[in-house]
Amino acid sequence: MPTDGNHKPGSVKMGYYALRFLFTNIYHKEWAKEYLPTPKVAKTLPLVLSKDEVSDVLGAIDNFKHRAIIMLIYSTGARVSESVNIKLTDIDSKRMQVNIQEGKGLKQRKVPLSPVLLSVLRDYYKKYKPQHYLFEGAGGKGTHLGIT
Repeated sequence: MPTDGNHKPGSVKMGYYALRFLFTNIYHKEWAKEYLPTPKVAKTLPLVLSKDEVSDVLGAIDNFKHRAIIMLIYSTGARVSESVNIKLTDIDSKRMQVNIQEGKGLKQRKVPLSPVLLSVLRDYYKKYKPQHYLFEGAGGKGTHLGIT
């Protein structure tokens, strides 16, 4: 997407949609697509860490709870907001799955549970003895503060 160099492509796209909303919904004018085509944002591939890099990152985390959280997020692809809402009952060790609820768009999904992560989560459970949520905050509820 061409920009003037001062604005990121995402900002230009947001401005485009703001103008389109202004013209179509506020002024009730027809949007002239031929003069201002929809800007395309180039998709970039995510950075993927090597096994050694992942091992180095995990090895640098001294706090066991923090290491368990990072392992869960990395292994399952869960967002932080999804991770804090994982309950003990969402871990299915027989099927080797984690049930992730209240994800983006309030969708529920099941993701594979690696044997290594299961072992870490079992050790975490023995050490911290959570009652309801896997990563409980001070009040016993799954909160972002429980993992920060």
